[in-house]
Amino acid sequence: MLTKKVCYYHGIDESLNKDLPSELPIYRVQEWHPLRAKESDTNALVKKVGAVGLEKPAKRRLISRVMALFDIVFFYDYSWILPAFFTGLRLIRQKKINLIFSTSPNPDAHLVGLLLRILTGVKWVCEYRDPWTSLLTSYSPRSVLQRKVDKRIEKLTLRKSDHVVTVGEIMKQDFVRLIGDGSNNKISVIYNGYDKEDFIGLDSIKKQDDRFVITFLGTWGHLVTPEFFLKALGSLLRKKEYLREKIKVNFIGEVKFDANLAFRIEQIISWENLGMVVHRIPFVPHKKGLSYLYSSDALLLVIGVDMGKPTLSDWRVVAKLFEYLFVRKPILALVPPDGESARIICESNAGEIVAPTDVDHIEKAIYDMYKNFEKNELASNVKLSDIDKYERKRQTGELADIFNDQMSGADIKNI
Repeated sequence: MLTKKVCYYHGIDESLNKDLPSELPIYRVQEWHPLRAKESDTNALVKKVGAVGLEKPAKRRLISRVMALFDIVFFYDYSWILPAFFTGLRLIRQKKINLIFSTSPNPDAHLVGLLLRILTGVKWVCEYRDPWTSLLTSYSPRSVLQRKVDKRIEKLTLRKSDHVVTVGEIMKQDFVRLIGDGSNNKISVIYNGYDKEDFIGLDSIKKQDDRFVITFLGTWGHLVTPEFFLKALGSLLRKKEYLREKIKVNFIGEVKFDANLAFRIEQIISWENLGMVVHRIPFVPHKKGLSYLYSSDALLLVIGVDMGKPTLSDWRVVAKLFEYLFVRKPILALVPPDGESARIICESNAGEIVAPTDVDHIEKAIYDMYKNFEKNELASNVKLSDIDKYERKRQTGELADIFNDQMSGADIKNI
C-alpha cells in the first residue's frame, strides 16, 4: 500500500488500524511543502537557504512566496505526487506488481496512477469515492485555466484506466456521459457499505436516557450543516415548551476545516436556546461512535444542496448511511428527495425523507417521530435481508472480481 504520510488532519482514528492485515506493507511518502511545514522544519529550511542579510521572518516570507508561485503554476500536490510516483515505480519493479489500484477523494492519487500506467503499462483500476471536477468547482472557485486542466486530466484518467469504480449510480452515469458511449461496462458501482464486525457486542447496549434521543454521527462541513435542523428544532420547542426536557440531540464529531461554520453552529444553538438540548460530542473512535447509535431512538442524516444546484448533491451516498441501516433505527434524512441516498432509504423502508432546507417539514418530522416514540410505536422497518448487498465482505468480493477480470485479460476494453 502506497499512501501519504499524514502530518495534519481534522481527525485520525488509530483504532481503525486493526482492520489492516499485519503482513500488509505500507509505504508512507512524506510530502515536502514549506507552506505546510512545522515551525522547526521551516527554520531548518531557512538555514539551508541562507539568505544573507535577511531576518528569519523575511526569509520565511521569501520561501513562502516562491512556493506560492509553484502552487499557482502546479494545480495539484506536486510535493507528494512526484515522490509517490518514484516510490511507486520502484515498488512495481522490485515487487513485480501487475495491477495498480488508486482511490480518491484526493485526485492526486489518480495522477500517480495515471503516470505509472503510462510509463509501465501495468493494468490500472481507479476508484472515485468523490467526483473530481464537479467537486473542485463546488468547494472553491477555480480559474478558467484550472478548470480546463482539471477536465482534461480527469478525462485522460478515465480513458487510460482499465476499469473505473464509483460509489454511486448517479456518479457512474456522469462518467459515462463524460467519456462517451460504450463505457458503461467499464464502470462499476460498489457502495461504501457496512462492516458487520464493527458492530459485534454493540447490539446489547441498553438505552439509559428516557428522553427521545436523536443522534448525528459524522463531520459537519461542505454540504453538511445542521443549520436548518436546529432552526426547526428551536421552532418546535418554542411552540411546545414541555418538549425541551423530553428531547435530546447528540452531534458526534467535528466541523471539518470550516471555522465559520463552527461559529455559525454555536450561534444558532444559542439563538434557538438549545444549549440544554443539543449535546456536542467531539471526535471519538469509530466503534465508540457506533455505540451511540444503539442508545438512540432516531438517527439524523444530512446532505445539503449546493448553491441551488441539487445535481451536485444528488450523487452523495455517505458511508454512515449504511451503518445507520444496519443499526435499524428510524432515519430522519434531510437529503435531496431525488438523490441517491433518498432512493436507498426509500427502498430499505428506513425512515423519512425531508428536503434539507425545508424548516417547516423538518419540524413536523421531528414532532411526528416524537409522538410515535411517546406511544412506543417508533420503529425501523429495515430487513437485514434487504441490505445484505451493502455488506463489505460481499463488496470486497465484487472488487476482487474486477481485479481478477483485469488480470485474466477479460473483455473490459480501454477506450
